[in-house]
Amino acid sequence: CVRLYGEEAGVLDVDLYDTSGDVDINVAAEIIVAGFATSAAAPGPDEVTSATATLTSQSVPHRSTFPVGQLPRNGVFQVLVTDIRSPSSFSVQSGNNEDIIASNDLVEGLGEVLKDTPPVSGYCPILGEVCSARYSEDGAWYRAVVDSVSADHRTVDVTFIDFGNSECNVDVMSTLPLPEQFQHQPMQAVECSLYGVQAAGPPDWSQAATDLLKELAPMYKKLTATARDERRGALLLELTDSSSGDDVSIAQQLVRAGHARFV
Repeated sequence: CVRLYGEEAGVLDVDLYDTSGDVDINVAAEIIVAGFATSAAAPGPDEVTSATATLTSQSVPHRSTFPVGQLPRNGVFQVLVTDIRSPSSFSVQSGNNEDIIASNDLVEGLGEVLKDTPPVSGYCPILGEVCSARYSEDGAWYRAVVDSVSADHRTVDVTFIDFGNSECNVDVMSTLPLPEQFQHQPMQAVECSLYGVQAAGPPDWSQAATDLLKELAPMYKKLTATARDERRGALLLELTDSSSGDDVSIAQQLVRAGHARFV
């Protein structure tokens, strides 16, 4: 995989990555570590000369080190559901008004910065990279993490880290490096699971159960949440809809419809 940095006197300045294995390897870094080359940034008496420091200054944002969004672990708070895969796997954002404004500003800011940016010839985001990706449904730019790269490096599968939804076979021409000013805000989407229930019929949730949850917790509707536990990286939430004046338990509605049972 090639990352293009610029061009001088007709010669392209690139980074090469070996993406054939489970871990993407920076070819330049391996040559430096082996002692066959030094960084282009000449090591002076007060400069850090290790290969690790050199790579850090040039490294791309990666899922493993990207700041993760947090929700309260106790008390009652507001959330917005942003994507539902099943009652055991859905994403939410904070429903705090200040957080909503900040999230909207983040998305609008990224779109403003990239609106006139042409595709970068030769750019191919690597596995695990947090990049900018254009969402096919609205054509807007969002922050996304690369889940997989096709063998020919022409398409990628991504998850949009501020909403939790995924898209497959995104043309690499619809991706761009994530601008530095958008690399420090935590992922807005938090992975969650509905607390206290499991699928009524083994082994997995039915499509009907997922469809009902989407009706009960429509996109961007404020719900009241209580965090009860955490399991395999997902926050276990009790969700309640109080918009009608009564507290309606989402889990209880799934049980009453026969799609779930309490555990």
